[in-house]
Amino acid sequence: DLAGKVNKSSLSRIYPIVEVFISGNAWYKVYADGWCEQGNAEAYGTSSSSSERTRTLLKPYKNENYSVFLTPYASSGNLSSGYFTVKAKTRLTFTTHYNVNCSWFACGYLW
Repeated sequence: DLAGKVNKSSLSRIYPIVEVFISGNAWYKVYADGWCEQGNAEAYGTSSSSSERTRTLLKPYKNENYSVFLTPYASSGNLSSGYFTVKAKTRLTFTTHYNVNCSWFACGYLW
């Protein structure tokens, strides 16, 4: 099934990119059909098991039905997968367990 193997970026001739933003580590791409990919790499110092971190999206999504992917970019010997889970989402923000250094990528529809 070819549809399951084709990613949105490879369809740029069918769904042209209509808006691009890059500033430091923050970026987004908006496609003509309303699909948006965005991300950032954010450092917050040391991690803490008692804190959470709410991150603000660059573009608000249509609803909470978007995907978020987190990747650590600072080395630490004692981080578990629990550090890299999303606890809550709104159209404009998502909250992660703990306060960790990571890059994030989100994708979904704006309209």
